[in-house]
Amino acid sequence: MAIRTEVVGAENLPRQGPAVIIANHTSMVDPIMLLGLLGRLGLHAGPKLRFVASEIVFNSKLTRGLVQGAGMIPAGFRRASPESVRPVMTALERDEMVLLYPEGDVQSTSDGAPRKFRPGIAWVLEKIAVPVIPLAHHDARVVGDGRVPQVALRGATAIVRRPHWAVVIGQPIQPSEWAPAERERILTVLSERLTRVWQQARDLANKSAS
Repeated sequence: MAIRTEVVGAENLPRQGPAVIIANHTSMVDPIMLLGLLGRLGLHAGPKLRFVASEIVFNSKLTRGLVQGAGMIPAGFRRASPESVRPVMTALERDEMVLLYPEGDVQSTSDGAPRKFRPGIAWVLEKIAVPVIPLAHHDARVVGDGRVPQVALRGATAIVRRPHWAVVIGQPIQPSEWAPAERERILTVLSERLTRVWQQARDLANKSAS
């Protein structure tokens, strides 16, 4: 493999839904990397594991076939309406697992730490009480970052560079931990837990690099 992947906490992944997996988003390539990783761990994208993707990729001729073939579902987390996350709620009502990026875009901080969550995840969990699994990585930018040409160039050199990618999967966050299910409390609990898991991934990556 071109990427040296180190995973901690794989036993925390559920084998069936309904459940939500939340992950930090730092690069255009981390959805592809997570698809591959979860597949190797026995969770293959499809009817039972649904990735949430921006409506932008569903509207693009270049990516529409890929995301549809992988069973991804569109959600407009940028729109200020709880109805925009209805496809996510529908998937959970069907006892599926959903992986989403609560930050809502591909921007990143200088150190890769999780950023402020958009309200979409809270709109979902206010209505449907399911476990949430925090999955953090540090950091997909070692493979590719920036615009499409830069990502493609760095991705092509990964086989030579052999970058290290650290992933930590935390213990499930149970609905009782954010009860009562109020929007700000949900966002605070999930953000704090994902950040703690990311700190473990960061430390793991730094240890490997030293």
